Amino acid sequence: MEGQAPITVRHGGAYQELYEELEADPILGLPSDFMTPKYNFDKPFKVCIGDHVLGDSMWYTDGSKMEEGVGAGVYGVKPKCSFSVSLGKLATVFQAELAAIRFCATEIEGK
Repeated sequence: MEGQAPITVRHGGAYQELYEELEADPILGLPSDFMTPKYNFDKPFKVCIGDHVLGDSMWYTDGSKMEEGVGAGVYGVKPKCSFSVSLGKLATVFQAELAAIRFCATEIEGK
């Protein structure tokens, strides 16, 4: 602002020297970049696993944990398929999610 003194940072001894070195570095003094996010929801690709083309398939996976235990589930809309698997009580939600994805991939591979 006009009429105000600039703010200066002062450190003692070695810290002051380091601060001055860093402040003088031409790379660190550059302004930061700003990019506006750009979203593209076009899907110009198909997922291929081996000889299978999955363009019309629709699959959902879920892993969850409750007091009763941990489980993983797979649901296929096209082709029709659904199953769930108990993973005991010690697995984490992350492990259940990964197990569901793996079960789904195995099921797709078998079709």
